[in-house]
Amino acid sequence: MESRQLLYTGLKEKGFNLTDEQIYSLMEYMNLVLEENKKFNLTAIEEENEFINKHFIDSILMYDNSQEEMLVADMGTGGGFPGIPLKIVHPNWKMTFIDSTEKKLKFIEAACKKLGIENVEFVHSRAEDVGRADEHREKYDLVFSRAVASMNVLSEYCLPLTRLGGKFIASKGPKYQEELEDAKKAIEVLGGKVDNITEIMMPYEDIVRYLVICKKIKKTPLKYPRRQGVPSKKPL
Repeated sequence: MESRQLLYTGLKEKGFNLTDEQIYSLMEYMNLVLEENKKFNLTAIEEENEFINKHFIDSILMYDNSQEEMLVADMGTGGGFPGIPLKIVHPNWKMTFIDSTEKKLKFIEAACKKLGIENVEFVHSRAEDVGRADEHREKYDLVFSRAVASMNVLSEYCLPLTRLGGKFIASKGPKYQEELEDAKKAIEVLGGKVDNITEIMMPYEDIVRYLVICKKIKKTPLKYPRRQGVPSKKPL
């Protein structure tokens, strides 16, 4: 199946009807990533159909097709996933991309300008630092993260950014239950509660993704996140 059709059909099967403009933007972003990847490592996935399924469809399925305006953060965005696909599908969102590698953020910023993607912000920072900054702490309706860290570490990165009543959403594989067991204390201490776990069967492949959705029910204590390196070395 041709790449563009693969993208459209795979998402339509899951209830997403993308416009021609959205399909075009996604395909153009893939081309930009694969071109940049020749000079700088943004992704290990270089085959187009695999890219579409594992980067685009996998990212877009992290949230339903709501078009409401929200403040959204992509923690540890890397090559722009899940943030860029989600932003293209949800144009009303204000999306903040956070990463500790400036070169990756510069690429995403340039790609957004080229594709006319607006209402975006780029934060070059370690997760531990951005979580303490007044302009970001407990400000976001949704905080996404994919393939960044285990749940106990990720919770300390993401829940301090999530507003009361907001949600932190992590994409996980089949070992999510073990991660959640280890993260029980962290999620509670940081003000969160596991609200839902959504099982998603990926199109075209026998792969299941698990979305761990944590709701922010109380404020994160001021001492979190701890200083750089501590959450990963000494998880809660």
